[in-house]
Amino acid sequence: LAVLAVVLATGSPWLAARTVYVNHESGDDARDGVSPEAAVQTLSRGLGLCAAGDTLSLSPGKEPYYENLVFGSRGGRPGRPIVIEGNGAVLSGLRPMPAEAWQDRGDGLWFYPTSFQRGSLRPFLVRPDGTPVPRAARADAVGVGEAHWNNQGVLWRGRPGEHPGELGLRGTLCDAGVAISGASHITIRNLTCEHFANDGYNIHGHSQGLFFEAIVGRHNGDDGFSIHEDVGATVHGGWFHNNTYGIQDVNHSRSTYVGVRVEANQAHGVHFNGGVHSLSDALIRDNGLDQLRVDPDRATHLGGTPELPFAAGTTYVRNSVILGGR
Repeated sequence: LAVLAVVLATGSPWLAARTVYVNHESGDDARDGVSPEAAVQTLSRGLGLCAAGDTLSLSPGKEPYYENLVFGSRGGRPGRPIVIEGNGAVLSGLRPMPAEAWQDRGDGLWFYPTSFQRGSLRPFLVRPDGTPVPRAARADAVGVGEAHWNNQGVLWRGRPGEHPGELGLRGTLCDAGVAISGASHITIRNLTCEHFANDGYNIHGHSQGLFFEAIVGRHNGDDGFSIHEDVGATVHGGWFHNNTYGIQDVNHSRSTYVGVRVEANQAHGVHFNGGVHSLSDALIRDNGLDQLRVDPDRATHLGGTPELPFAAGTTYVRNSVILGGR
């Protein structure tokens, strides 16, 4: 009995995994999430109810989840991953920009104060139809219908009589769609992350045993998908398009991509900067700069030296098509 009590207290591979349901349109965080009828409302509440071996099942709904999925250090165990079953759900980083917060600078120029832009965050404005507002390179060169974002806020110029708050403009005011830092043994399937200021999928730290299947990262300010430090991840089936970078794996990370499409990103399609990577059955095309670029990364913050194999950047490419540009 004493042994059984210890097993039950510490968790056992024999214990049945459960499914926690989340529905952002009809759910309620006061519920326990044990059935679709008892679904919770928010991803944070649902993930908080999950333990190793459990599945978080998202109802796709008519509207996106205006929320990101933040794991922190919460993960599964070998053979018992936490599984996120997206069921085609979309996570969106768009947030409203209240009309009263816009400041009239005259001559059709408006200013919205926010210090959200910092580091690798690249926020931008989005129209109600989902198309991005064209970006001006400089604050003193904002044309009609354009915007310029800096670390004080965003400048937008309209036609005479136009008010940005009345046009329904929204900002990419959330950093990353899926954020994992130091958590391992996580599986994520059938999920789309769009309109985040940083990455669609952003993974840091010593995170191992990560598996992604049939995911999409689109219209994000930096990367569609990105891993850092010594993260180990596998992606089977992914579409990364209309980001600044499609895929960008750095430092001593290790990644395997099978059957991915990377296209129409503003800068590099796939950028492997240090680490060891594999790319097979992929289609990479029509990106703004290099379609596939491999660089060394010493990763001094990890204690790296130029002699380490991980620093050189090694990539295995098989049965892939690379078209357009460089």
